[in-house]
Amino acid sequence: MKSSFFKQTGQKVRTLRRRHHCTQDELSRLLRFQRAPISREILANWESGRTEVPAHWIPLIAYVLRAKVTHILPDLTLKEIAGRIGAGPRRRKE
Repeated sequence: MKSSFFKQTGQKVRTLRRRHHCTQDELSRLLRFQRAPISREILANWESGRTEVPAHWIPLIAYVLRAKVTHILPDLTLKEIAGRIGAGPRRRKE
C-alpha cells in the first residue's frame, strides 16, 4: 500500500503539470526559482513512482501549479486510513 500511496502522489503531480502545459524542466525551474532544489530528474522520479514526493514540498508544488494541496494528495478510502492508523506505534496499557 505504501508504494501505491506515493505513486498516486507522483501521478497527480504529473497530471497537474500537464494541465498547465508545463514540461518537467519548466516546473523544476519554477520550483528552483522558489528556492526548492528540485531538478527535472527528481520530478521524473516522483512522477514515475520510483521515489516518493517529500511531504514538505507538496504545498510549494501546489502553489506553483495554482492548485490545492488536496489535489496532489492521493485519494484514500476510510479503510486505507484505518489501516494506516492501525499500523502506527502501539500505545502501552497502563
